[in-house]
Amino acid sequence: MKNIIKIVTILFGVNISLMAEIIYIEGASTIAPVMKQSQKEYFNKHEIKLSIKGGGTDKGIECILNGRCQIGMVSRLLSQDELSKNIKPHLVGYDGIAIIVNKTNPLNNISTKNVQDIYSEKINSWDTINGINVSISLIAKHHGRSTRLLFDKYFNLQKSDKYKKLIGADIEGIIMVALDKNAISYVSIGSAQNAINSGAEIKMLSLDGINPTKGGAINPTYPFKRELNLITVAKPSHAVQKIISIMHSSIGQQFFIDNSFIPIAKSAHVE
Repeated sequence: MKNIIKIVTILFGVNISLMAEIIYIEGASTIAPVMKQSQKEYFNKHEIKLSIKGGGTDKGIECILNGRCQIGMVSRLLSQDELSKNIKPHLVGYDGIAIIVNKTNPLNNISTKNVQDIYSEKINSWDTINGINVSISLIAKHHGRSTRLLFDKYFNLQKSDKYKKLIGADIEGIIMVALDKNAISYVSIGSAQNAINSGAEIKMLSLDGINPTKGGAINPTYPFKRELNLITVAKPSHAVQKIISIMHSSIGQQFFIDNSFIPIAKSAHVE
């Protein structure tokens, strides 16, 4: 392909790589960094043009339904209703959701009951949990984010629109917790681990005594896990199917491993 582009460029003065089809990808901010890394380290080198945008799982589903993008990023299972709308999921990895606090917080473990009490606002002070008599700075995800949906379901929380501090992308929560020693939030384990590796002043709490990570990746025994999916229409184009195949390959799966996610089963190598 590169030789063809070079010949056409020399003969006609037109770089046809600039005319290549752009594949638009949108959705879960959890998966977006993986796709951006793959774009930089693999797709750009193979003259495959990607346009990648976050915005949350609901945006990923919406963009497929209205034809705004060719690949959606979804950080959860699809519902039966969504599957009935000509949407096809492609499992690409697994993630977990971690409870995070500021690095200075003496707490290292939190129980399911404590999380329920904090996010139902029955507990407003850290005093009953870590012995420090200060107000808890509670940070939650916006509705429409799959992390919020899964968090509320896992901890059996009623829908609440009263939270004062709401975030979208994981990085927002990480920054807010890093800057507020009394804060608590929840984000992707992969996002949290990458932030910690980069020096962010946060830490992930064990949940009911089980650490979210093991050896720098998600702990397989951690209970709060979820699927990571790329979604397409039921019959994607050849170009889109090629991208899905690459993300299923050992090359694509390495990008998920690099971002502290759990890869899917053994996959073939793509040249």
